[in-house]
Parts: sequence; C-alpha cells; structure tokens
Amino acid sequence: MSDVDDRLAALDPAAGQPYEHRNLDALISRITTEPRRAARRLWRNIEIKIAGTLVVGSLIAASTIALVQGAAPTLPALAMQKAAGTKFAVAAQAPEAGPMQPYAEYVFSGGLALSTRAPHSPSYRLAIPGDASQEAGHLAGVFGVDATPLNSNGDGSDWLVKSESGAAFDYENTGVPQWYFSSTSPAIAPAMSSSAPVNPLPSEATVAADAQRYLAQMGFSYGLSSPNFSTSTTSSVAANGTSQLTSSTEDVVFDVNVDGVATDQTVSFSVGEDNVLAHASGPAFHLDKSYGYPLESPAAGVRQLNAAQKTKFSSSNSVASPPPVIDVALSHDSITLQTYELTDATWWLLPVYRYRGAYSGTSGVASTGTWDQLAIDPTYVQINNTSTSASTP
Repeated sequence: MSDVDDRLAALDPAAGQPYEHRNLDALISRITTEPRRAARRLWRNIEIKIAGTLVVGSLIAASTIALVQGAAPTLPALAMQKAAGTKFAVAAQAPEAGPMQPYAEYVFSGGLALSTRAPHSPSYRLAIPGDASQEAGHLAGVFGVDATPLNSNGDGSDWLVKSESGAAFDYENTGVPQWYFSSTSPAIAPAMSSSAPVNPLPSEATVAADAQRYLAQMGFSYGLSSPNFSTSTTSSVAANGTSQLTSSTEDVVFDVNVDGVATDQTVSFSVGEDNVLAHASGPAFHLDKSYGYPLESPAAGVRQLNAAQKTKFSSSNSVASPPPVIDVALSHDSITLQTYELTDATWWLLPVYRYRGAYSGTSGVASTGTWDQLAIDPTYVQINNTSTSASTP
C-alpha cells in the first residue's frame, strides 16, 4: 500500500473491522471464472487531488508500437517494444485457480483443441478527444456537475470539476482517457461494509437503463457487453467530520466492446436509493478507423507464447538457477481487443488471443489460468528481442 493509502486507512474508523462478503461463495466463483480489473472509486482520486497530492498510476498495461513501412503492399508493419514500467509485452499469465507460480517457465501445448485456421478480427485506431478541458466540462455536465474544469496537476493531464453540493467529476487525460463521477466527496474514504443493504435499491433493469441513458448523452461510439450486477454497502464520515454516513448501491459493470468483441476497458455505475447515481466511471474515446491486419491461427499463437517464455528467462542475467518447467495444456481460445500506443501517440485496439488451460504447479496442485498473446500475424509485427517477455502477476 502507498503512504497515502496508509494515512486514509488510519483515519477510517471501519478500516480495521473484519470483512466478509455477504455472498462469499458467489463472489469467489465470479473471480475465478471471470477475472476483471477492480474499478476505482472516484472519491479516492478526487480527495487525494483536492488535498494537493497527486497519485500517478498506470491505467493500462500496454506496449508501445511504431508503424514502419515496407512489410506489406497495403498495410505497414507494427514494430513493438515494451513500454517502460509495464507488465504486459506479448504474453501475460493470470492464474484463475490454484497456487501462484511467479518463478516458473511455462511450456504450452494446444493439440487438437486449438484451430489451425486464422480467424478475422479488425484492428481499430482510437479517436481521443482533442481538448481535455472542454471534454471534461462536457462530460461533467452530463452528470449535472456544472463548474469550470480545473487542471489539478499543472500539466493538462488531469481535470477536476467540482460542484458546491460536493458532486465531482474527474477526467484523467493519460493514455486512453478515463472519467470518474461521484455524487459526494466524503471527508474520509468510505469503507466497505458486510451488512445487508441499508436502504431500498433500484432494480437491475433500472440501473442498466440508467447506464445506457448516461452513455447515450456522453456520445461515445463504443458498445457494452452484458451487465454484471452486484450490491455494495459503504460507510464514511461526512464533511462535518462527525456524522457517519452508511448507504448501499446497486452496481453494474460492463466490458466495453467493439463490434461484439470485448476489450480491456470497462464501464461501471453505482445507483442508490431513489435511483440516485452515486458513482460512475469509464473510458473516453471514439472509434476512428479499422484496419484488416491478418491474424495468425490460435495454434500458431502457442508458438509465440513459448518463444516469449524462452526470451523471458534467457534475457535475465540475475537468475541464479534455472526455473522449474510447468507444462500447460491449453483447451480454449477467444479473441479480445487490448489497447496499445503507437510512437506517434495514437492509441489502438489490437486483437489478442486469450487462451485458457490447465497445469499442475510445482507442488502438484491442479490449477487453471489464462494467457494473452497478440493475434496479429508475426510477419506484420517486429519485436525487439531485448524487450519481449512473458510476465506473471
């Protein structure tokens, strides 16, 4: 945890209380079958920035790509190199069940489970809003926060809009821009409570309709996946420093999708009593243009996974002993779209294979996991051997 998080926890009267999700079995099932990034609450961003402390974090683990000419008659090749400080280069391993194996070389096999035919999935260039301040003001107005956007960090990458009522909107213009809305700005960060809902909640259908209505007003051209609902109860200290506020919300999370294909971006909404929006967050982009880069087959992608593993350990000079080798039997693949940055500062969604497989760790315990691999035909991709790697969380 950061020093800022530690200070917030020390001020939070509920931080030391034990917590158990009221539907723990369902929660565990969802995590192990559908891993997703946890959505950040806007209060955390806003309160830290109002206090004058800027927390810089990586919104997207991505690679930097350069367009170079000469690889094909109609499409330029994509020359990829790992961006400094990121975890994801070409392959990333994410165990779903079983023990973590942070130091191990995985050897992948697909067999007849993976197709040798290359599918079709376009790549997309993104149109990022050009004027961050203007976009922040427009989006804040959709949520009823009417005030002049303030550049909270001095370099134009973060814009805060805050009303007298305490409602606030934050627009982070770094990478693929992200927006956050909160209806209140508590004096102390809310803590999750394990109690049942303390106030009547709107129906799931109502919350989904709320989300669609707000997004329609925002005007972005991306689509959404099927909703994933949950409920949460939070407790915080009011601005007067003494009143304890506890409230429950019906929450919905969508994966952003493009032409029916899921991406690594998400949209979330939390709605409380009387259908009042409490929190919301999501990305800010439009689709600019699509490109038909040829893909390799899922079976061929396995070779890239293995090559990335070999490079990971061969390029490390600090390894005192060879890593244990773990065989992974891949049984399923699907295509997702993940965000990458070009050296000309444009952002793209590129097709990535998400493989699912089973293995036994060094302890012999059966485990499952997912692994990501860029799906574009390698003849259209140039990768620096010194930067290519597979990584584990």
